[in-house]
Amino acid sequence: GGDASRLLDLCRARIVFERAADLVRCFEAVCGSPGVAIARVRNGLSPGLESCPIAGYRGVALNLRFDTGEARLLGVDGHVCELQLTTRGFIALEQGARAHADYLVVRSLRPFVRSRWSCCKRLGSTVAPVGPCLPADLESKGEAIPPGSMLPEGMQHTELNPATASLDSICPTGCLEGRSSFSPLLADESLLAIGCSFKSQPEKNPADDYVASAEWDCRVPLSLQPAMEEISLQVFLESTGHVGGNLNQQASNINKAVHKSSSSSVLFTSSPLAAMASKWVFQAIFIAISIINACFLASLLHVVAHNGNFPVGLIRLRVLEIKGGITPAVTAFKFSAAGLLQNGCKLFHSADISAGLPVILPVQPHNFDSGISSGNSNFTILGADPANGYFFVTNGTDMELYPVRWVAESSQDNGRTWLPVGASVWRLDSEGRPDLHPELAYIIPGSKSEFFSEVQVDARPSLSWLLASVVDKVIYMLGFFSFALGGLVGHADWMRPMCIVVLSSDIMNTASRIAAIFISEPWMWREGVKRIAYLPLMSMFVIGCAFFERHFISVLVVYSLSALLSICSAETLLYRREFFRVLSEQITSMTFVGMVFGVGAICFRHRVLSLAHRLIIVDYRRYNAVWDAFRADSASESALLAVHEEAFLTLAESNEKMDIPRQYQHFPTEASESVLSWWCTSWSRDLADNTVQHPFKQVKSLDQLFVQALCLNPILQNKVQAWALASRGCFPCKQPEHHDDSSTVFIRYADVAKISESEAAAIQDNLKWPNVKSKLRTTEKLARSYGQDVSRLVDLCRQNIVFCDTQDIATCLHTIRMDPDILVVRIKNRLDISYNASMSAGYRDVMINLRISNELTKALGVDRHLCEVQLIPLLFAELKNNEGHQRYITFRNLLGE
Repeated sequence: GGDASRLLDLCRARIVFERAADLVRCFEAVCGSPGVAIARVRNGLSPGLESCPIAGYRGVALNLRFDTGEARLLGVDGHVCELQLTTRGFIALEQGARAHADYLVVRSLRPFVRSRWSCCKRLGSTVAPVGPCLPADLESKGEAIPPGSMLPEGMQHTELNPATASLDSICPTGCLEGRSSFSPLLADESLLAIGCSFKSQPEKNPADDYVASAEWDCRVPLSLQPAMEEISLQVFLESTGHVGGNLNQQASNINKAVHKSSSSSVLFTSSPLAAMASKWVFQAIFIAISIINACFLASLLHVVAHNGNFPVGLIRLRVLEIKGGITPAVTAFKFSAAGLLQNGCKLFHSADISAGLPVILPVQPHNFDSGISSGNSNFTILGADPANGYFFVTNGTDMELYPVRWVAESSQDNGRTWLPVGASVWRLDSEGRPDLHPELAYIIPGSKSEFFSEVQVDARPSLSWLLASVVDKVIYMLGFFSFALGGLVGHADWMRPMCIVVLSSDIMNTASRIAAIFISEPWMWREGVKRIAYLPLMSMFVIGCAFFERHFISVLVVYSLSALLSICSAETLLYRREFFRVLSEQITSMTFVGMVFGVGAICFRHRVLSLAHRLIIVDYRRYNAVWDAFRADSASESALLAVHEEAFLTLAESNEKMDIPRQYQHFPTEASESVLSWWCTSWSRDLADNTVQHPFKQVKSLDQLFVQALCLNPILQNKVQAWALASRGCFPCKQPEHHDDSSTVFIRYADVAKISESEAAAIQDNLKWPNVKSKLRTTEKLARSYGQDVSRLVDLCRQNIVFCDTQDIATCLHTIRMDPDILVVRIKNRLDISYNASMSAGYRDVMINLRISNELTKALGVDRHLCEVQLIPLLFAELKNNEGHQRYITFRNLLGE
């Protein structure tokens, strides 16, 4: 069922015995061995055991673990392995030509075999005793398996007590006496003789020879043997002491990666969405937005409960314009019927019922708040009953008398004052208030006729409004709450997929609203057109978040501005409203808030950049002063030109140069006899979780990359030592009598060979070699700069060489270029005169990304691993100190790099 902890037989062994009595004695010896903990015993020699489900094979299987000093040192003291004890007769049959193939078939049909065997038992089948039995409390019934191979404290499992285990307790009296107690197979001496020539020949493990001889393959240089022995143990512990994919899990959780970054800078990292969710400031903002949406939702639900009911009082319909732009006359315009609607049901006025016609009253002057002329017009009393809609029916005789503009009004003081409650064009705004537009004509585009004999206006909240307001608030309320929750529980990486889900839900909701308008609410066509223009912008925003997350703030600002312009333009064209008035009403919308957030983030980003540059201005000026003094020397100019030429030639001769270097998978070659090849190559493949590898397939596993870096580090160190000898390079050395950073001196490596062996050994012990990049800094770079792209990490394994003379840097570049094992991928020449040193806070060097491809690295599976070598002028190396480095780290955190 996918539970890897139940694999208890990855490490296994078998002991074969001539007699069952010897098997029991061995069992007793195992139980009494110190440092051995028995986790489970399965006694296949039990008389009552069903033989069919196991294809007749018999034996005793012990699951045990070793709690010894060596096992604890290697981190495998919790690993459960399996020991099988059986007799030669069963082994002889197992070695038959088709025995194992038949067993595989039986194993694949085991569920069917078990069910059939159960049926046989129910029909009265019996099982004959087969031999000696172990104590009942040591037998594991059925399929009970310990929950994991790593047995945590408190796990329920059977463990023998060596102090109380004995032969008598293991095998009852009589089991060893007489062959009648054994199965016929064991009692048959001729069968016992079958397979006497059997000799177990397990697959040869290269590690066995290594442990026995402690000698390295001749291809490993003598100078590398001690380092590779130490690295082999580090790789072993890295592979066995940690859960597979552990570093990948750490890298995906970017809370620690952006913990020290400024809140404004995380918005400009390669993963700004996840970075936002991990900062408490944005978590608080998300919760506040979620609460605000919840409050709006509560008010909207109150509107839904109100059900669009008009104020209690007299309701009248006043026609403002009929077809053709004509103002209706007193006697020229009449309705066939008119009245109120209550939940869609018609309520006729009492006067209408008695006379058969609606009431037509004389013209009265009227002032309307919307600015419509108060000239003469007809109005019709619709009724005084509680209602949430109205209707009217024209006489149907003259198409030119069809009303196109009207207003419905309500009076609660018997006709002295009237308030508008409906119009020829109406809608509910985002807060549920009626938005009336009597200045616009009632038009349904696409209809076969412009004449309608009956018009019904239902003031209840429509389906399109429920989708646009209520459902939309629910989506964003839950969405922003999930953003904050993901960050609080340490899963900030949820932010991006959740953001895409929320925005996609909004798009589907908008599309549903458009469909509802054009299918069941055609008189709301203006809202449909406005949303159609808005839909592509939402789709572009989702695409931007999914594929251009690094530029999220830019995408947000562009989307917000485009959406605001789209909304304001649509309101101006479709509803004849003032552009800036509409713009002022959008202040409380999510679109306007997003635009303000994006612009504010950009402003704060510039402020943080200013603070960061002021922080390192001292170091920048010091580096620049050194550079200016360095360039003042005429000899330095020629040396810089030589460095430039060597860098150009090195890249020109390289067949693998890349603008953006990446880590690619090792291409498996023929099996190597090297112990390290067998260990490291298999481990790195396992950690990659890939069964098929390709030379041009990018590395996706951070665990695999770290193991490769550990293997390659001593090889690269050996290489830079050779290059330093050939080019008079120096390495930093710590003076043992001092403990501060100022005690570091730079020693020319060629001079070490000229002193006595004891002094050289002391210096070698104090040389400061760069270690493999820390896991914390690796996760920071993945989250801040590389968008979780593991293949972009090309500096896990790195070394540097310091030079007193710039000409020596050119010599070193030439040495690297002529090395047949080296393939240069990229060179960053920061010593070039045209280089902008402000990008590196004034610091300068020559940085080389390369890979080492020789017989040893191919055997280790690290021939395609990219590493980094820095060639540093001594003047710049001397300026680097702990205080300056701490300022640079702060500078880096402010920038979010």
